[in-house]
Amino acid sequence: MIFVYLLLFFVVAAIYSSQGLGGVPTLIALLVLLPFTAYETKILALVLSIVVILILLSTSGFATLTKVTDAALVLIAAVPFVFLGARMSVSNKVFFFLLGCAFLLSAIFILIELKPDGRKKIDKSGLLLGSAAIGFFTGITGMVGSVLLLPLLQKNQWKNKEEVVLFSSIFVLITGFLTLFATYKSGSPFNLKMIAMYSAAVLLGSIAGRRIEISYLNPAILRNVTALFLMGFGIVLIYNNGEWIMNLDFFNY
Repeated sequence: MIFVYLLLFFVVAAIYSSQGLGGVPTLIALLVLLPFTAYETKILALVLSIVVILILLSTSGFATLTKVTDAALVLIAAVPFVFLGARMSVSNKVFFFLLGCAFLLSAIFILIELKPDGRKKIDKSGLLLGSAAIGFFTGITGMVGSVLLLPLLQKNQWKNKEEVVLFSSIFVLITGFLTLFATYKSGSPFNLKMIAMYSAAVLLGSIAGRRIEISYLNPAILRNVTALFLMGFGIVLIYNNGEWIMNLDFFNY
């Protein structure tokens, strides 16, 4: 059965890579659908996100980061909350509920494609608050918040798409590695064999995808299909795991 799972990740990675996309939210959704524990889902989500981002960076041109001050503020706000979230223990119900929220938000942002519109940008406090929330969320769930970061940057009038992609990738790498480090320091065990196998499947799938052409797909179609899938899946996760809100069973000590 493990071979089937690995093949599935290989194929999904190849499909997204063939269109120049990463497909991280879909890969994480697969982790939830397959029989992984919440902890395994978190660790694999972090590692696979890092693998995909490194591949995308290695095959794309590098933009110049001009908004250095804003970028520094985002990281300064996010990093402490990454550690705080990674050190917290939440119940499985809360974990999958939060992932459902992330999938739903990701779907909405993919569909509406927020862009800089020339209106007054959010102030520094809004940028700091949003970055801290994304960092905290990343630390708890392992769902590295590049999709959630994009609208925050765009509302802050980051108009250069290449610059947005570059900094989002940097953000994913930094917060991903920090969450893994904080989780490791908390004494939680890592299944290195499992991590290596799924990382290899995604890596090889992404490389293969760069060399093939799927004529009946294009990035726009794949994005829309992904958004609809994530929206439906997110709603199901929220519905199935939302009862903790009623009894306030948030922390699992």
